Amino acid sequence: MKPSQEELLREARNNLRVGLLTGLLGGVLLGLLFATATFALNPELLDSVKDVLVLSLGLQAVYAVFCLALGLLGALGKTILFAFTGRSLSDTKTAAFVTGTVFFLITMTYGYLWCRWHRIGGLVPEHRPTMAELPVLLVVAAVAVLLARLLTYAFYLLIVHFKKPDRRQPGDMRKAFFVLLYMVGAFVIFLVVLQLTRPGENHFAGLSREDVVAVDHPVVLLGIDGLDRSDVERMLGAGRLSSFARGAKAAVTVGGQPIPPVAWTLVATGRTLEAHGIVDYQAQLVRGLSRPFTVSPNQVGLFQLFQDVLPFFRLTRPVPMRSYMRGSKGLWNIASDAGLESAVVNWWVSYPAEKVQGRMVSNQTFLRLVLEGKAGRESGHNSRPDDPDVGGSSVGAGSGSGMRSGSGSDGTKITDPSARSEDPHGPLRLEGQGETFPSSLLQELAPLADAAPDDSLRDRYAPVPPAPVSQAFAELSIPAEVVESDLFYARTTSYLLETGHPRLCMVYLPGPDVLRRLIDREITDPASRTEAWNRAFEAYWSALEPALDHLLADVHAMSARCILLTTPGQQLSPPDDPPEGYLGVTGPDVAPGALPDPFSLTDLAPTLLWLLGLPASTEMPGRTHVEILDPAGQNVLGEPRAIASYGRLEADVEDPGSQELDAPMLELLRSLGYIDR
Repeated sequence: MKPSQEELLREARNNLRVGLLTGLLGGVLLGLLFATATFALNPELLDSVKDVLVLSLGLQAVYAVFCLALGLLGALGKTILFAFTGRSLSDTKTAAFVTGTVFFLITMTYGYLWCRWHRIGGLVPEHRPTMAELPVLLVVAAVAVLLARLLTYAFYLLIVHFKKPDRRQPGDMRKAFFVLLYMVGAFVIFLVVLQLTRPGENHFAGLSREDVVAVDHPVVLLGIDGLDRSDVERMLGAGRLSSFARGAKAAVTVGGQPIPPVAWTLVATGRTLEAHGIVDYQAQLVRGLSRPFTVSPNQVGLFQLFQDVLPFFRLTRPVPMRSYMRGSKGLWNIASDAGLESAVVNWWVSYPAEKVQGRMVSNQTFLRLVLEGKAGRESGHNSRPDDPDVGGSSVGAGSGSGMRSGSGSDGTKITDPSARSEDPHGPLRLEGQGETFPSSLLQELAPLADAAPDDSLRDRYAPVPPAPVSQAFAELSIPAEVVESDLFYARTTSYLLETGHPRLCMVYLPGPDVLRRLIDREITDPASRTEAWNRAFEAYWSALEPALDHLLADVHAMSARCILLTTPGQQLSPPDDPPEGYLGVTGPDVAPGALPDPFSLTDLAPTLLWLLGLPASTEMPGRTHVEILDPAGQNVLGEPRAIASYGRLEADVEDPGSQELDAPMLELLRSLGYIDR
């Protein structure tokens, strides 16, 4: 029997009231629950009352919207059922069911993320689950159902006790109280366990003198993204990269197509993403807080909430991954702990530049200089003076960290666009905002980013890319900045080697991978892709090769051991076999020939530390490949050693606070195919 219109309206009003009340109360409780977890795991937020209020109210608002939506959907479903059947479901059971459903969804999602992060049952954070992981997913679902059923039962008893006194049973309140008490206790224990098991939290006790072996030869790591093993072997066969033709070599296993920031942070730290915490190109900073705040990935559940849910409500703003978001020390931090000077150039997630013993050029330096150059041209200022003696200083003058004199090894002066002159069309003065350490280094490097450098720069570092390079890139719709940025960073590395005494130098060049991504996005035909890749890479390498030759000559002059590490990057077509990277090593005491065992990305850090005379950490899963040196070299360095931990990264940098580069950097990542949004 269908209800009358009056009965239908009365039922709809009642269902709406129950749905709103249930949703509002559930949202407030869930918001408090997640706010409590956030503050428990990030106690620094408690220093500001404003931050506590902003975050608490924001989380409660988010979950209130979520629970209200479910409550209103339940009210709509009840009303439709009543309209067609005349049957009215119990408000008490409906409210308890909605509560249990919400709890099941949250528990199921969290359980899945927890197992995936901790690699339980075959689940891994790098890949989506397959049918092989179905058993562990069923176990997670069963546990979620059990917990949701307990909570539903407790809420049902409470609702009956307060709303329907005539249906009360002796002991109902006691049962509900103990169920809720057990769940609160389990939540507290869970937070304690989560806090105690967070990776990378061991404190560093310090290296002893016995831990450090004096080494005569510096180590230079040249990382190139987007070259697989066959690419490098083809180049060696053509006489390119001849420095590595007679050294040690090995295939590098990379495991599919890793995300570049994840893979190259693993290389730099020797730790997997569970420890180093870099899982993507960008992070979300919560709006309205007194300090930049982001949740680390090891805070499973909260990380997904802050990265995926809060952005939907515009409560966060996206930023490129920051260096202080890394949870593990990089090789440059470890070298600084040991008193060794470092030079780090363009490594992924190196902005803001860290305070190291030495110099660091972050991965946002070229972008800042390009934007400043455009702004300078629009305002009538020069990116560099016409007179090489304007300002009276040369590149290198005035910077610290054990640098030599301002002039290069051949005594040539390089223009330094120093302080803004009285002439309104004079050079711009660049104020560092975390792009380099020390900040004055940004001003020194500005001439190296000029698309048409003066004669002294061309003679010293590399010629300007020839016209055919620009023509090939233009015809393939590839931005010239792809090669210009790598040229800048290669020139910068040579400059740092010539004007300092680094024992460790690390430079990353992404150009080939960027070419692959652009070609993959613009060209669909496989044969045309391959042809475009070959042409684009030939143009890229012909422009970069002189700068790399100069860099490798500097490496040879300082009697350094040089490691070439490449990863396959974006694949233009599905490979028949897992793609491999390439490892080449050259320098004093290097044993020529192929290594007997394959090389993993996790092996780089312990091997490089051994070459620096430093112990590895037992927290690093990789192994030390001593076979890259001949017996004489191995005898000097001795057996590989290990200490318990180098400790967590105590970031000695602050967010610059300026958002000037965030949007351009994200747009650059988007235009190059790294991110979709």
